[in-house]
Amino acid sequence: MIPEMLEDYPEVPAGWHELFNSMCKELFEYTKANSLPEVKIIEAKEKYGELRIYVGEEFSDEATDAIIRKWCEKSKSVCCFCGAANARTTKSGQIVPVCRNCWEKKLRRNPDAYVGETVGTGKQIN
Repeated sequence: MIPEMLEDYPEVPAGWHELFNSMCKELFEYTKANSLPEVKIIEAKEKYGELRIYVGEEFSDEATDAIIRKWCEKSKSVCCFCGAANARTTKSGQIVPVCRNCWEKKLRRNPDAYVGETVGTGKQIN
């Protein structure tokens, strides 16, 4: 489960490749340090604006689940297009975390609508 396996998960957006690789490395180090079998990832993808990781039940324990949850939670604020930190989740159309630059360039959206904690409505969210 070393990072070169990323090619086996084409549904992981490019902006999350580094994040996915870091998660895989942490899982690998945990299993190696505890003499456990390597975690087998069944599916990895973007869903509802966050990274979703599915593993076989035989590889799931409290520690591996916590590692996966941590990285999936981090994905919510990392631009899924370019990997920039502090991305905001769009609620109009695609539900994905996106940075201001990708909001304008990739999604071709109005830069004035990139405000608040979520984007797309053009209204400031307090």
